Amino acid sequence: MTGNGGPAASLPGTPRRLRPGAAIDDLICSLEEKWNLGLKVRGADWSPKRSSTDDTPDKICALVKFLYYHARVALNQGIEEFESQAPGQEREKRSESLRQILSRKKEGELMSRGMTPRNEPLESLAASFSGEYALAFYVPVHNREGFHLNFLELLSRRD
Repeated sequence: MTGNGGPAASLPGTPRRLRPGAAIDDLICSLEEKWNLGLKVRGADWSPKRSSTDDTPDKICALVKFLYYHARVALNQGIEEFESQAPGQEREKRSESLRQILSRKKEGELMSRGMTPRNEPLESLAASFSGEYALAFYVPVHNREGFHLNFLELLSRRD
């Protein structure tokens, strides 16, 4: 019987699937075991506040997680690229090499989706456009009359 006096209902069990976090942890452990990069699985007590901004292994873990969810093919390509280069590198340089490769893969994924990587000035992105296309966008402006959009052209059409 249940607390309300009726018979106990049979509830379906919780599905037992491998959660994505476990697959990411397995991938990180595999890379660490094979290449000794100093990678550590982020535990339940991990937080961005406690992580060091210049910690290459932590950056690698963040890149693996991002690419796992957003561009798994790019992640696999990045790992393959790293594994083809890693045997010829000194142990100390391997983690930086993996970070650079995965960072390039992330930037490529963001650019392909029309997103700008963090800390990338728009002017430098505008310089990469040429030919018949112009780069322009609308900027929200608040004034006494209310809210409106101003058109801002960053790169004129080149003739």
